[in-house]
Amino acid sequence: MPGEFRLSRNARFYVGQPDDAEIAAILEAAREGAVEDVDEYAVFRVSVAGLNYVYSTLVFLVEREVHFHSSHDLTDRIYGFVVIVEIDDHIVVLKKNCGDLTEALDEKFEKIGFESLAASVDTETAEFKKINVRNMTVSERAIRLRSYEAMDLRGVISLHAAGRSIPSYLRVQDGTSIKSVTLGAGRLVEFSDRQTIDEIALWARQELARMARGAPADGFLSNFARAVDLVSVEIDQKILPRSLLIETSVLLNKIELGAIKLCIEKKNGGLAEIVGVARKSLLELISKVYEFDDEGKVVGHEAHAWLKGKPGRKSLTIHAKLLQRVKVLGDGAEAMTLQKFIHRDGAYAICFDDPKYMYFGKRCFMDVSGSSEIESLLGLFVERSELVDMTSEKGAFVAAQIDFDAGSVFSAVEKIHAKDDFLFCDDLGNEWADHISFNKSVGVVHFIHSKHGDVSASASALQVVVGQAIKNLGNMHFSVDQMLAKYEKSLHGKVIKGTAIQRVRRRSGQFPAFLRHLVSNYGFERVCVLACSFISLGQISRELRKIKSGSPVTGNVTQFYWIVSSFAHACRDVGVIPRIYCLP
Repeated sequence: MPGEFRLSRNARFYVGQPDDAEIAAILEAAREGAVEDVDEYAVFRVSVAGLNYVYSTLVFLVEREVHFHSSHDLTDRIYGFVVIVEIDDHIVVLKKNCGDLTEALDEKFEKIGFESLAASVDTETAEFKKINVRNMTVSERAIRLRSYEAMDLRGVISLHAAGRSIPSYLRVQDGTSIKSVTLGAGRLVEFSDRQTIDEIALWARQELARMARGAPADGFLSNFARAVDLVSVEIDQKILPRSLLIETSVLLNKIELGAIKLCIEKKNGGLAEIVGVARKSLLELISKVYEFDDEGKVVGHEAHAWLKGKPGRKSLTIHAKLLQRVKVLGDGAEAMTLQKFIHRDGAYAICFDDPKYMYFGKRCFMDVSGSSEIESLLGLFVERSELVDMTSEKGAFVAAQIDFDAGSVFSAVEKIHAKDDFLFCDDLGNEWADHISFNKSVGVVHFIHSKHGDVSASASALQVVVGQAIKNLGNMHFSVDQMLAKYEKSLHGKVIKGTAIQRVRRRSGQFPAFLRHLVSNYGFERVCVLACSFISLGQISRELRKIKSGSPVTGNVTQFYWIVSSFAHACRDVGVIPRIYCLP
């Protein structure tokens, strides 16, 4: 029997020594929804003495809905299988077209550790071809996910933001061996010819031995966020979870692929699919950042949503009545609640009141770059007295108006950049920024994004302006032709609608010749500026230095820190200098 299977080296690794009942439960969960078992391939815990391992197998026939036709009479009939190898105090699972194994496997046994999987590929000779990372932020406006790909990322990828980035997927080549690792799922894939169960068992043993040796202390992956023990974070360090973000991108991707449907249960017990505006509203609702109080209840929804369990728990899971009411159909499993789907896929992130920790992909991680970057972040802020006593972002508009109101942030920005050679207002259109300025003497272009508000450490206000800035970072690497086309089409001779305010706010000579000369300067720099009348450098310095000293801060300060950090790293990743104008 072990010689009849032909399997890829594609397995999930778990720690544990299961008994008969636990293996039976895994097999039963795998065949859930099957229409027929292929009994001749059913094996239960057979020992292979010479190789010292135990294996179980099950093959079954399943039916799947087709996506090209609405008739329920049309189905795909395909075979599924599960192979379980028990070897060296570990469980190795290979499967395809199975039912949901979360309860029988993921919730009963510990997935192979993040560090162990990393150790299996992080060698001195390894070439890192691809890495996907999740930034340690729950900001609605920050870049959350990044993917890097090169012949060898070691020595190529910028590591200044690596310490606060959680690796989720790796593709690595070491000699002739090519492996991919899904770190959060405990999954290891190695490209090879198909093999028998005996050969798979030997491969698994070799990989487990490699994992046991550990990764080098100075390995490539040591630059990234490190997995830590959640119990220690909550109990020993008394650090509390403070904010939640559900990763709706996981849902959206599967909905767009037709893999799942979102449904609501009707009074008669049937299910009605949630589509159109209703689905959009649902996804917008659950994609917001929600805060926890000291007891783990969601602020503003204390009676309906909370963190399960108490400090000392091994995982962070959420209970939400709305997520229990919505059902998910498809994805190769029976209908389940949206809450269960989110937990199964680890499609959520939780930040703590100490911003160097984050829970993601069912693991707790620590930012290894530390709070040392706080002084660097404070260096982004530039005090501007012009922003004192602002009352609005751009002021009120009247037909004869030729300048922005004196009490507006737009007016303050124009005073700050009054000596630049060219200054454009690009707001209220196909904008790249609120203002764009050029200065030949220092060889720089500024893209300026403005926001007004009451003075505070407001994470929500900062999210909006950071989102605008990050969205337009790509435009900062404009070609001469692109900028000249914008100048002729949208700026030159144009006024802001409803006013007499010229979009060209300042000019010195002919812009085409000026621009060509400026960008040909080898020292030409691009600066992305946030002009924020709601930020006081004195106040923010005090709050951020509390984080540096390890003192407790409120949830909005933690989020403020992550958003500023995300802005800085997003700019630096594309060769742009970040800067923030603020109050003293």
